[in-house]
Amino acid sequence: MLSADGTVLRCTNQSAGFRVQDGFGVEGLGLNCTLDAIPIAVDDEGRIRVRAASPK
Repeated sequence: MLSADGTVLRCTNQSAGFRVQDGFGVEGLGLNCTLDAIPIAVDDEGRIRVRAASPK
């Protein structure tokens, strides 16, 4: 769930909140944790697709 102002991504199951900008935990069980970035793409029909990460 996204906060009303669009700045915090909230996990209602875990009571955790993460800043949208950088994934840093700012609420509940997310405090001082960081989400891993996952590359996505939005197609012409508005579907969100997870893209494969580039090999290292």
